Amino acid sequence: MTLRFWLTIITISSALLTSSVIADDPCRFETTKGIIDLTSVGRTDGKPAYADKTPPASTDYKYSYNPCKPFTELPNCIGVAACQISADGKLSFSLGKQESVKWNPGAGMGSIPSITYTQGAKVVTVTLVCSTDGSEDFDAMGESPINNYKFRLSHKCACWNGCGDVPPQTSTSSGSTTTTAVIIVDPCKYQTEKGIIDLTSVGRTDGKPAYADKTPPASADYKYSYNPCKPFTELPNCIGVAACQVSADGKLSFSLGKQESVKWNPGAGMGSIPSITYTQESVKWNPGAGMGSIPSITYTQGAKVVTVTLVCSTDGSEDFDAMGESPINNYKFRLSHKCACWDGCRHVTPQTSTTSTTSTTISTVSVTSMTTSSTSAASTTSTASPSTTSTISTPLASSTSTTLPISTSTSTISTTFTTSITTTTTTTTTTAVIIVDPCKYQTEKGIIDLTSVGRTDGKPAYADKTPPALTNYKYSYNPCKPFTEHPNCIGVAACQISADGKLSFSLGKQESVKWNPGAGLASLPSISYSEGFKQVTVTLQCSTDGSENFEAFGESPVNNYKFRLIHKCACYDGCKNVTPQTSTSSGSTVSITSTTASTTSAASTPSTTTTTITSTTTTSRTTSTTTSSTSTTTSTASTATSRTSSTTTPSTTTSTASITSTTSKVIIVDPCKYQTEKGIIDLTSVGRTDGKPAYADKTPPAFADYKYSYNPCKPFTELPNCIGVAACQISADGKLSFSLGKQESVKWNPGAGLGSLPSVTYTQGAKVVTVTLVCSTDGTEDFDALGESPINNYKFRLSHKCACWDGCAHTPPQTSTTAPGGGGAGLGGGAEFIMILLVLVFVCFVGFIQGN
Repeated sequence: MTLRFWLTIITISSALLTSSVIADDPCRFETTKGIIDLTSVGRTDGKPAYADKTPPASTDYKYSYNPCKPFTELPNCIGVAACQISADGKLSFSLGKQESVKWNPGAGMGSIPSITYTQGAKVVTVTLVCSTDGSEDFDAMGESPINNYKFRLSHKCACWNGCGDVPPQTSTSSGSTTTTAVIIVDPCKYQTEKGIIDLTSVGRTDGKPAYADKTPPASADYKYSYNPCKPFTELPNCIGVAACQVSADGKLSFSLGKQESVKWNPGAGMGSIPSITYTQESVKWNPGAGMGSIPSITYTQGAKVVTVTLVCSTDGSEDFDAMGESPINNYKFRLSHKCACWDGCRHVTPQTSTTSTTSTTISTVSVTSMTTSSTSAASTTSTASPSTTSTISTPLASSTSTTLPISTSTSTISTTFTTSITTTTTTTTTTAVIIVDPCKYQTEKGIIDLTSVGRTDGKPAYADKTPPALTNYKYSYNPCKPFTEHPNCIGVAACQISADGKLSFSLGKQESVKWNPGAGLASLPSISYSEGFKQVTVTLQCSTDGSENFEAFGESPVNNYKFRLIHKCACYDGCKNVTPQTSTSSGSTVSITSTTASTTSAASTPSTTTTTITSTTTTSRTTSTTTSSTSTTTSTASTATSRTSSTTTPSTTTSTASITSTTSKVIIVDPCKYQTEKGIIDLTSVGRTDGKPAYADKTPPAFADYKYSYNPCKPFTELPNCIGVAACQISADGKLSFSLGKQESVKWNPGAGLGSLPSVTYTQGAKVVTVTLVCSTDGTEDFDALGESPINNYKFRLSHKCACWDGCAHTPPQTSTTAPGGGGAGLGGGAEFIMILLVLVFVCFVGFIQGN
């Protein structure tokens, strides 16, 4: 009984051990699925097999990895499995040693295994991708979230039994899959049971590349050229090649492969991506294992490998992207074209176009083939009524029978039909839309009108915005109207700009706009623009408090760009039929003008005076206030003309009382002075007037990436980009500067209660600077730049005696009520004398004119 018991225990233990992990070491991993043996992958000389790999999204750090055996990368990675290295190579951080290895076989038979290494809280996960075609690739994906690092290793040894005792049938099956499906092999055409991919019409035949000097999105060090099917030459060194790498200045070129090195590779499984490989030894085409897989082309030149992924374009659009070099000697291209579709550029049997997306392409072809009969039919019916022609031009006339009666040329018929299809597609997409244009969008929810948000001077409303996660690119956007940002963004809605500003890429034009109202009543609407395969989505967030903000989140995934616009005009009916209370501030200014005009009329002022008041008032708020005082003086003079000197003071008092009642909150508003019932804050004496900031290059206490300058009241300049501004952000090295707002954007906030602190704000697009004004009762002066938090919100603090109410202004009249002959609301004796003198001068002048 005891023997049987122990045998049972041993059997169960063996089964459990076999089902999980039998052998666990840094080199080899065995489960019931098979063996993964990375012994031959790792180097044994103390160096990493994969050294200094840079993630695609960030260049702050590089990563090195060596399976199986430890390596050293000074100063701090000693005997490690994975290492993080600073961009300049001066620092290195261990991410885990070989003895910390843990293997994960994956949950199911089709899942992907992985290895993890740990160093304290840091965890590196290496995903193992089985490469059945013998290709090898390693990608360092970077750190996300913090202390979690992602690597990916594609290798034949990452396959179960890929580098162990592989059963013969596995290689036999793989070999048969590779060779049995190939019918035709050449650099231009590729045929399998799926159909034919024919790139003959894509490649140029004049010795030049179809796609020349394309710059990758992540780096501008090199440009790339490519020509399918036929060789091209790009001097000095790319002679008769299929792909070429060109230095940024165009002085150097390097061959990346020739046409005769072509190979096609289907990929291992149903979801794998096929590719074409170009080698010097032989030519092979491989269709891919599944019907839904994507073919691609690969060119090789020595150790260099170019992989061109072929993306089927069902709408006829064409795009080519050079993604750059990652890892070393591996170059990624992507070609989107109708000829990249199976049977996309050959006579297609009708049954292959049963899907709606393909039918669009087929319909275009069928119209072209029917052009002769259509033209003759049009000739027969050339006397058709005009109503037939106008029906064809409407967006809903998309049937073939409707397009025939037009008497026109072949190209016109084809164009008309294509336009009808496109417009119908747009109508189907936006089923709930009543009105659609780049500026306005109307549904049953209401109207979103961005007309007032977009600039109309050819510049973007939101310029050069940097995403929070990376600084390789900046983004600009203008709703409603096109803008231009050289060299390549011409008449666009959205633009991607390199960090140095030398390159720009269109992300879509205004005419490509599509509106999306959102699924439910509470969902956020959005706008999208497209340029080839690139798409920008702008989420519209309703701002109920009148604040404005724009954020560019960058590119994720590839060719998909995310923006967010927060604005009152992003609300349904937010900028349509605005109620008067929205413009109460400007209304007060108008009220002052009208009150002054009525006072002037009561005083019998000539009409020329009224005209002067009106034109001056439209200039600015400050001028309007000055005009009010001038009008008061004029009314006094007019009253004196009627020889009723006793009426002078009452007229002046009445006019002032009218102005005061109209502007119950703010009497004077300009960048220098601010008056409410609390008193006056006058910063005139604080700001410099020589074009320099009163407070220059102040560094926030928390970080030193940027410095800040500020000048109250008057504009200043700090090159290169802060010209005539109120506040400026300067890079730590002083080479860059960014305007944070001009004086004319000023807004004053008195604070909620008597004890609250007043503040001034300035704006530049989505950027807002808030300067808190702290009253200094002891006469001390201090200015602090507190930095940026949250994004686009900058905090300053100014402590000064002029930040006190009435600290640097003439005290209100009531402080001089004890003066002899007081009359608290009256004018002082000196002021009365001056007024009388002015009246006398005016009377003499009028008498002189009348006498002449």
